[in-house]
Amino acid sequence: MRTSSPASRSGTRDCRGEGRLEDDGWRVRKDGSTFWANVVFSAIRDQSGHLRGFAKLTRDLTERRKVEAALTDATSVAEKANLAKSEFLSSMSHELRSPLNAILGFAQLMESESPRDTRPEGEHRADPPRGMVPAAADQRDPRPRGHRVRKALAVR
Repeated sequence: MRTSSPASRSGTRDCRGEGRLEDDGWRVRKDGSTFWANVVFSAIRDQSGHLRGFAKLTRDLTERRKVEAALTDATSVAEKANLAKSEFLSSMSHELRSPLNAILGFAQLMESESPRDTRPEGEHRADPPRGMVPAAADQRDPRPRGHRVRKALAVR
């Protein structure tokens, strides 16, 4: 931990050439307590440019440092909350999208004027009543009529 006297001595040496020196660090008050401070050393010169002395300004930055630490903590908490919100929304979006897609598909199917037959070509729905079947259709499929009905019902 630095005290004011060594910082003052090193500050005056460095300040001679450059004319100004600034430093942040721990300092000790006259009562022995420590505090975070900003110290500025400035060289004082006369009209001819000869060094006449030094000025030292010390600012107590304890409160500022506490506020910066609180701000850093609050930022960290806010970032964690934002990440949790994003994860929740992503999860809920996925959980809702799957069932809603199925509902949307069924709604579009119900809205359409003629529902599409999704069976492969060549497979038919249940045969129409006996009097409605053209004679040519009976000749195309040599299997008994009941076999075709059982096959159509099994597809459903």
